[in-house]
Order: sequence, then structure tokens, then C-alpha cells
Amino acid sequence: MKFFLSTGIIFFSLSAFSLMKETYKEIIQKAHSLSLQQDRLQAIQILTRALGVETSSRATTELQKTLDEVSTLFYTEKGQSAYEYGRSLLRSAPNEALEKLSAALILEPHNVSVLIQQARTQLLLGKCDETESIAAEIIKIHPFRKDVYLLQGQAKACLQKTEEALDALKKTDETVYSFTAHAQLSFQKKEYAQAAAYISLAKMADSQFPEIYFWDMQIRKKTNDKFETQILKYTKICKTLTNKEYFKYEREPRLCQEYKNLETEFKNIIETENKKEL
Repeated sequence: MKFFLSTGIIFFSLSAFSLMKETYKEIIQKAHSLSLQQDRLQAIQILTRALGVETSSRATTELQKTLDEVSTLFYTEKGQSAYEYGRSLLRSAPNEALEKLSAALILEPHNVSVLIQQARTQLLLGKCDETESIAAEIIKIHPFRKDVYLLQGQAKACLQKTEEALDALKKTDETVYSFTAHAQLSFQKKEYAQAAAYISLAKMADSQFPEIYFWDMQIRKKTNDKFETQILKYTKICKTLTNKEYFKYEREPRLCQEYKNLETEFKNIIETENKKEL
């Protein structure tokens, strides 16, 4: 037993030593070579292993950049076209979008761009368990993409897995999306003061992000505060959003999903507030 254990340790040590002998530039060159052979997964694996042991900030930056490139590179025009078409169908025909993205993934295995778009489309459709599953798959491929942890947090929040969602959000950047997701989670925990604090941070990050006002309204309803301004702001922004702005906010695919419902539910309030502005 001791012999096999020692042999295993020696083998592991030799593997680690072999990796460390290569410079980060040599590893990047090897990854590019594998990518040219369309061996995306192996290229990704040697880059992620190198990132796991690298200590130089310059080397880490270059390895990360290469990993981003290799994991999202399209090998075929047909695959890229299917991806772009699927992405364009997100709001008008999400089920058809999924079909196109599935076709793209057959042509482009392990392509992180395609997988992320699949996860976002599933989130839009309310299939949060599917989103969670795809996000976990992406993290196995590329554990250093912070926007994937946002997706994971959004999916877990949707599934009411509050603590797991919070853990995922710790690994993402502080953006209007993460602040809004934190507000949603605090709302779910009935921590309304904390939720309001995150809404304030979200407004400072990007005051034109409509979901801020949706959650601000939800919080105010629970705390018996006035929420007419929030309804008006949410519906007005959603009503005037352009396709370009939808793409700008693609990290939240459920953007303005409640717009029509709120416009109908609070029709009298909206009309009254609009008259005040005239």
C-alpha cells in the first residue's frame, strides 16, 4: 500500500514539475496549436492547470486572455452563424433560439459563448434548473469566467437556493447585475433594509437598468412605502428600450419580463403619473 501511495505521489510530483518546467509562453503556444487542431478541450485544460499554479500577474493575465480566446473561438462559419442567429432570436422566439444554439454546439463542442447563450435563453424561459446545470458545465470548462458565476447565482436565486446563490455571487464582479441579484436575494430572505441598500448600489452602477425599479417596487410594497415612481420608471424604460439596449443588458435575459403585466395592473397609476409630468 505504501509503495503504491508513494508511486502516486511521485507521479503527481513529476507531472506538476513537468508543467512548471514549461514557461507560460510555451503553454500558450501549445494551447494555440491544439486549438488549430480543433482540440478545444485539451487546450482549455492545459491553460486552466497552468492558471492553477501560476503566481506571476503578467503570466496570469496572458493565460487568462488565451483561455478566453480558445474557449470562445468558432472553428466553423456554420457554427458561428447558428450561434448568432440563435442569439438574435432570444426575445422574439426563445424556443427556436435554443434549437439554433443546440445546432451550433454540435459544430462547436465546449464553446463557452454558445453554452452561456443557452443558459441565458433557458433563464428567460424560466427553466432555472436547466440554467443551473449549464452554468455548472461551463464552470468545469472555464472556472475563471466571472459572468458565469453571475448566471449561476441568478439560476440559484430563481430556484430559491438563497445561500448557494450568495456563494456564487461572491465569485463575480460587483456590477449592476450582481447588486440587483443581491437585492432579490435579500428580498427573498425578508431583509428589506439590506435589499434597499443593494438597490442604492445598483442605481449608482447604472440608473437606467430597469430591473432596479422592479425590485425597488417589490421592496417598497413590503415596507408600505410609496412605489408609484418605481412603477412609472420601470414601465417607461422598458417601453423605450431599443434592441441595442437589450443586447447591452444581455447578462439579465429576463429584462422587462414583467413590463406588460405591471402596465396592465397599474394602468390607472401610470396614467395619473404621466398626466402630472405634462
